[in-house]
Amino acid sequence: MKNLMDQLHLCTGCRSCENACIKGAITMEKNEEGFLYPHIDEEKCGNCGLCLTVCPVETPVQQYQPLQAYAAIHKDKTVLLDSSSGGVFTALAEMVLKQGGLVVGCMLDTNFYAKQILLSKREDLSKCRGSKYVQSDTADTFVKVKQQLENGRMVLYTGTPCQIAGLKTYLGQEYENLLTADFICHGVPSPELFRQNILWLEKKKGNKIIHYRFRNKIGSYQLGLYYYYYFVRSKKAVGGSAALDPYYASFLQAKTYRPCCYQCTYAQEKRISDFTFADFWSVEKFHPEINSDIGASILLLNTNKSLSYLPEIEQSMLLYPSKLEWMKQINENLNHPANYPPCRTDIYQTIQTMGYEAWANQYCSSMFWKLRYLYGKLPLALRIKVKKAQKKEHHFSDSKPKREL
Repeated sequence: MKNLMDQLHLCTGCRSCENACIKGAITMEKNEEGFLYPHIDEEKCGNCGLCLTVCPVETPVQQYQPLQAYAAIHKDKTVLLDSSSGGVFTALAEMVLKQGGLVVGCMLDTNFYAKQILLSKREDLSKCRGSKYVQSDTADTFVKVKQQLENGRMVLYTGTPCQIAGLKTYLGQEYENLLTADFICHGVPSPELFRQNILWLEKKKGNKIIHYRFRNKIGSYQLGLYYYYYFVRSKKAVGGSAALDPYYASFLQAKTYRPCCYQCTYAQEKRISDFTFADFWSVEKFHPEINSDIGASILLLNTNKSLSYLPEIEQSMLLYPSKLEWMKQINENLNHPANYPPCRTDIYQTIQTMGYEAWANQYCSSMFWKLRYLYGKLPLALRIKVKKAQKKEHHFSDSKPKREL
């Protein structure tokens, strides 16, 4: 009989097999890189094959061609400033909560471990706002969501496409009271690697970090990817450019993703969820009427179910009809998975051998990073001018897209 372990290199760590095993024979354990993989207790296993049935690698789920595409911006400025881009997650979540439903989103716990959690209150949505560039743990959310769906409660599950696939294969049937939303995913680094980065930052500063955000809109949104964090003994945010952080920069260069990410079957224009959202980078190139400083989201409506909620979404969001073709220009993962870089073969082993601190310090010592550091020290107004000059040059060299919608 075919074994679950035969396709281990494609495993996404969704926990569907573990949650479905009636014998309790499957547990998720960290490998040497810190990613979760299934481990089978052969003495408990009854060879029923249920784990293969619920595995999204073995049992692919339906994918949908997007029906409508929008540039989206939340109408509430407070929500917008607290979101990574245009605030789509909050708009969808509030819509479901108003109907007495539950929302599943991703948060960083006190140990900076990313995990999916169930939310039932609007005031808790801030826990799950913002991008988390690390793999999150679905934990027991599949089991809890199934219980709520069976009880007739509405649920919105947000996550990576592979997590949505795992949820659907675990459920094994369609539920009218289930909404799903994925985001355009680059790939996910190891939770253990992120934890080591936190410890490295704490040692450098001699203080304990109590809050971390991968993105912020301090200064100008045009300046790109900036992270920040708070220490125990300080009320002032500390942070900097993603380009100057070894963990963050490695993520952006696709050096540390889970192995399956480089063969992701969901990195394409056909989507697996009712909704898809992402950053709408360079939105002003396609929608000059939008102020890109405050951020904008891509919003794809992929199913007839999602279309039925459009009037409710418009109550909280400004929606600008857009084109999938434009979005594919600025989101490579709408076209194909991330390319596998040569260094990925042994980067985790190198970090383990050197120790994270030595690897991080070496990574930051090159001339490139020194130049980026000096750039980061420039006054904010000057950096904004540099960014605008770069965009002006880019606009001049590119042909302007047609505006017909």
